[in-house]
Amino acid sequence: ETTPTHHRATKISSKAQSHPEQEEDDTTEPKSSPHKALAKRGDQQLQPPEEDLLRSTDFLFLQANKDSVTVADICRALSAEYDCKLSKQNKKRVREHLIDLMKGNVVPQVADPMEDEDEEEEEEASEQGDVD
Repeated sequence: ETTPTHHRATKISSKAQSHPEQEEDDTTEPKSSPHKALAKRGDQQLQPPEEDLLRSTDFLFLQANKDSVTVADICRALSAEYDCKLSKQNKKRVREHLIDLMKGNVVPQVADPMEDEDEEEEEEASEQGDVD
């Protein structure tokens, strides 16, 4: 009969025999998470120019449902648009810009796509009125 402790020790020693290089790794400092390594690499990625980032933020803000969109939603969309993980500094800048947009402290630097649709509908309605 083997006790669970003995059985476990057998597994460890058989692992060490099959992969002796891992035994050395187990005694050194713990391995870092692969997610942390990706995060570190993500911070080193090229970031979009601030002007482009804020212009895209304006566009997304104008299209968004203001009752349900979050800063994180906008940051995810920007990350997808620029194919990079936004740095903390850029996320903070986007957040500050969104707050300014909501308070009316700044004017969006892009045309409101919803206004363009409204103008087209008004033009169509006036053209139809002229035909009658």
